[in-house]
Amino acid sequence: MVNLMISRNKNKHKTVIDWDLNVYCPEQWYGEESYWDGDLWKINARIYKEGPGQAPVDTDYTITLLEKEARAIGLVDWAKKVESDRDTVGDSWNDWLDAGLDGFIDLYHFNELYRDRCSNRVLEFLDTLPRYLEDVPSRMMY
Repeated sequence: MVNLMISRNKNKHKTVIDWDLNVYCPEQWYGEESYWDGDLWKINARIYKEGPGQAPVDTDYTITLLEKEARAIGLVDWAKKVESDRDTVGDSWNDWLDAGLDGFIDLYHFNELYRDRCSNRVLEFLDTLPRYLEDVPSRMMY
């Protein structure tokens, strides 16, 4: 008699996503002039892929932080430092966010560094990102 084990894990053959967060202060344009509003920050989640011929997959999973959320994490203070001290070019904040107010950090390390300072709204955004590639609707990827 052959004993067959049936796996009850519906996610057994799915691909786990390694989320890469692009945290940035979007450039604001008014006519020919542009500036960065240090109080306005966004987080966009990208699907990180490693290996030959692999490229990150951009997604529409984006959240605009409220000023108090960006301030709690420390982003507003970094933007003010960059604004007041142009010599920060080449420097980075926590080794991932550059003086251009744009940086990438993986979800795991973002949670390690900032989870205790994130609002419930931001935590919900991060916690509800799909775990598996097969669960991401195609309309959310580009």
